[in-house]
Amino acid sequence: MTEGTLRKITFRVPGQPIKKSRPKVGRARRNDGTEFPTVRTPAETRHWQAIVGTYAQNAKVVPMDGPLRMSVLFVHKMTGTPLKRSKRPWRYKETIPDVDNLAKLVMDALNGIAYRDDSQVAELRTLKIYGEQDELPGTIVTLELLEEGDEALLAEYGRGVF
Repeated sequence: MTEGTLRKITFRVPGQPIKKSRPKVGRARRNDGTEFPTVRTPAETRHWQAIVGTYAQNAKVVPMDGPLRMSVLFVHKMTGTPLKRSKRPWRYKETIPDVDNLAKLVMDALNGIAYRDDSQVAELRTLKIYGEQDELPGTIVTLELLEEGDEALLAEYGRGVF
């Protein structure tokens, strides 16, 4: 890594977070009449991946080289009335979409923009919540270059337990 290389960046993507939908499998016919299988990414997934990529580029995200930590906060629109007894203005979202499918859309969207490939993400932290009553939904992404030999991180994960 060279001097002055970007080590950490955070950006926000407005809008209700959506999951990465499964590819759609179909069949097509060649000119000679033979059929072949086709696979396509649903339009909504392609659209949101493009939006995430655009917001990353607008935030001046550049490809990072090396192992990365990605932290993603998915803020969903509050539904119903806020919890009266809650000491915090937000609450965990325990319903669909699954957090791994939300994260997969963001990770795939940043391929070639924030990193060469999402396989560089060595640590992934995610949280999905309902935002505060008047908070707009969105996705907050933080990317950070990891240092090799981070013993504190290994201790945090209880090295030896795995």
